[in-house]
Amino acid sequence: MPYEIPTVKVDLDEGKGWGPLKKRESAVFFKEVRHGTQKAVNAMTRKFLTFPNGQNPKLVVSGENDMRIEGVESIDVDLARVDFDAVNDALILGQVKEWSFGDVSQETLDGLSEDMRNKLVEAVNKLYGESGPFPKGGGGNLAKTSSRR
Repeated sequence: MPYEIPTVKVDLDEGKGWGPLKKRESAVFFKEVRHGTQKAVNAMTRKFLTFPNGQNPKLVVSGENDMRIEGVESIDVDLARVDFDAVNDALILGQVKEWSFGDVSQETLDGLSEDMRNKLVEAVNKLYGESGPFPKGGGGNLAKTSSRR
C-alpha cells in the first residue's frame, strides 16, 4: 500500500460561508511538503541563492526529502529577483490536493480573485512556515502575497 500524505482542510472564508445560499470556500492541503513541490521551488530559486564570500557550497542529498547545503555558514535568497507569483503558484498547486473551486489547475488558480489567492498564500505560510520547501540551512518559506495587480 503506497504512503499517503496526511491532509488538512483549510476554511478560506473564515467562517463567513454558512447559510443555505452561501458556498463555503476551502482547500485541502497536504500536511507535509511534497517532493515535487520542493523540486519546483528549488528550481525557481536556486539561481538566486547567495553565499558569503570565500565559502564553497555543496548541495548534499541524503534521501528523497532530505537536502542540505554544506560548506557554508549561511544562505540567503536574493528576494528582489525572485518571481513570487511563480513561487506562490508552485507552492499552492503542489500542496493543494483539492479545493472548492473545481479542478486544481493553473487555469483555475489564474481565475481566482486576488483576495482568494492571498488567502491561499496565507494558508501556505501558516501550514509550512519556516519549514518551507528549501534546503535545510537557509531560505525559509518564500510565500508572499501576490505582486499581481
